[in-house]
Amino acid sequence: MPTQLETLLLDKSDFECITQVAKHCSWDKLCVYIREQQNLYILPKIGYCLYSIILNNLTDDLIIKLLNGGEYTDVNGDKAYFFGLKRVLVHASYAAYFFRHGFTDTPFGVVQKLNQDSLPVPINELRSVKNEHYNNAEMYYKMFVDYLETIKEEGLIAECFNRCCNTKTEQVNTQRRQYSFSNISKDD
Repeated sequence: MPTQLETLLLDKSDFECITQVAKHCSWDKLCVYIREQQNLYILPKIGYCLYSIILNNLTDDLIIKLLNGGEYTDVNGDKAYFFGLKRVLVHASYAAYFFRHGFTDTPFGVVQKLNQDSLPVPINELRSVKNEHYNNAEMYYKMFVDYLETIKEEGLIAECFNRCCNTKTEQVNTQRRQYSFSNISKDD
């Protein structure tokens, strides 16, 4: 079965009580950033094998837990929590959306919408909020990897760790935004 690469892992409800997506936010505009971050932030981190298994098995209990998070027993036998891959994607998508959504492509070029009662936010403040959300995404991703370490030999995902998800760090520079990504790895 071919992977449905355009399947979105998030919907509007995933952003509730996590980020400040305005009520007037255009889902069509936010959707662009979700897809971008799935393809350019999540996919390089988890590898095609795990990404494909997730997209093709969205109703499997293990995949649901990978996406939504939950409680588990860590490698030391202690109870632990992780918040799922969706939480990682929410923060990464919001970072991209927040930083770039104020610009609109028009027949006359890219413009920033302003009116008499608003002022544009300085770029350094936008960058600061963007970085905060990417940092949050990385913290949630670390929790995700910690959980993954405890289940990597289970069910559908076992083949990914035996075959395709290498543990060496591989730097990828996408879109010249100076983000670097790596496949899943767990430091010993």
